[in-house]
Amino acid sequence: VEVASWARAIRFAGHDVAVLTWKGGKEYAGRQSIELIDTYDPTAGFPVFKYAYSYLPKLVRAAREWKPDVLIQGTRGFQSFMSAMVGDLIGVPFVHRIASDADVDIRFKDGLRRYEQLAYQYALRRASAVLCQNSYQRHQLAMRLPATPLSIIRNPLPVPLSPFSRTRAERKYVAWLGNFRYPQNLPLL
Repeated sequence: VEVASWARAIRFAGHDVAVLTWKGGKEYAGRQSIELIDTYDPTAGFPVFKYAYSYLPKLVRAAREWKPDVLIQGTRGFQSFMSAMVGDLIGVPFVHRIASDADVDIRFKDGLRRYEQLAYQYALRRASAVLCQNSYQRHQLAMRLPATPLSIIRNPLPVPLSPFSRTRAERKYVAWLGNFRYPQNLPLL
């Protein structure tokens, strides 16, 4: 949903958008208004090694054929490294979009193997720019990446006005749409 919102916003700004996905990603996502481009097969190959001999070449081939002006990627882990490498290999800027507060502090290690942690850190250092969702993320990264351009761009979310909408002062509740996980800041909820 978040990627679809970003893609719609970028397209609304007058740019073409495509999402590089895994083989079978189109079927998994169903009919989309965003162009999905199948690349590598996540079920084929030997763990870890398949990144070098299968994933990366197929991502590079798909990106070269699509000819993007910029690559934007938004998850921590080895995928960030792969996107940074694709950007380097096809000569376009790699921009990393922070998806969670946990991506910018010590929690980034949670659930990642050591090589994935190192790969993510490398990708952040290689990024031409980093897009943050809030000032906490920007502040955390400013200390680690002083030379990298950091911007705060809140998630684009088109919300049509309704004749039944109430003003902020009239509202007495919060609607939480999403998943209930610790990184979603459940104590604040």
